[in-house]
Amino acid sequence: MVTFITHDSAMQPKLPQILLGGPGRFTWKLMKEVGPGVPDNIHLWRLASGWNSQETMCTILNILAATLKEVQASREVILLLDMARCHMHKSVSDVARKHAIRLVYIPAKMTWLLQPCDTHCFARMKSYLRKSWHSAQCKSTSGVVSVQEWLQVIITGMDSVLRRTSWRKAFEDTGILQNQTLLSRFVLAALGLHEPPHVPCTQPTVDMLQVIFPKKYRVHLAWFFPPQRPEVHHAREQVVGTKPFEPGAPAPVEAEGPICSRTRAQTAARLRSQQSGNVTSLLQSTASSSSAPPPAAPLRPVDAKAGPPLPRVLPWTLRERASRPDRRTGSSEQIPRSSPQRKRRRE
Repeated sequence: MVTFITHDSAMQPKLPQILLGGPGRFTWKLMKEVGPGVPDNIHLWRLASGWNSQETMCTILNILAATLKEVQASREVILLLDMARCHMHKSVSDVARKHAIRLVYIPAKMTWLLQPCDTHCFARMKSYLRKSWHSAQCKSTSGVVSVQEWLQVIITGMDSVLRRTSWRKAFEDTGILQNQTLLSRFVLAALGLHEPPHVPCTQPTVDMLQVIFPKKYRVHLAWFFPPQRPEVHHAREQVVGTKPFEPGAPAPVEAEGPICSRTRAQTAARLRSQQSGNVTSLLQSTASSSSAPPPAAPLRPVDAKAGPPLPRVLPWTLRERASRPDRRTGSSEQIPRSSPQRKRRRE
């Protein structure tokens, strides 16, 4: 069972609730009998296995993003997850980043204390299922509850408990809302605190994340906090001066930096100015300079027997043959395949 709860009572009935089952439990006959009476937000998935995986988790995130598409325009979606392996895969973080969903992981071995589903939701859900099971068992003449009746009990419990309950108290007691100021006394006593802690709004380091994640898990900081791209400012902000640019005037001085953009009109004007006015200034600066031009490099004699020189960028195989040293002499001289020296070596 994959359960979603939120502190917003208006959004809770719209959140998807998913039941995963294998082909042994969710047969085609059972799916046809129970399927028509299932509410819209409850999904029955017949998979190869009833266990969750990273592929299934990516599909779940796609369904969640489609449900919250209208809300994401004005709100930020934060999804709390435990430390299951299927939740910490790179593909899951990529899909969440694609849909602008921020993933927040509950520390390892602290799910029973800080996960709202574990602290408030599942206990109420199990209590409802236990009472409904006994009630269905008493109504049966043989005392046996069929799979179809039990699945109908689960669907009714998901609709009545998960969909129609306000879970704001669960988020306040675990410190998720109001900046941890409404932590319950039970959580403070379990953590050994007398008052709610002050947590800064800065990016955690790798050492901090290593404490949260399991011991044998290698933390990849870029999965959860991707590097921010440098902001590209408008071309007018990088040009020095407030005077508007004219096509016939020389190109203005640009700000220094790795990012410098210009429009097509500015580029064309820059080329025209380089061909007209900049050439005159270049000749004047050359005539006024007293330093002599640097001497030309001496020409190397060309050996006709050596053949044409090798290009600078060689293919991998040719580059390897040219730089591979000889096993006997230790030289890296290239020997033709049909040379007499190679024939003597073969003999």
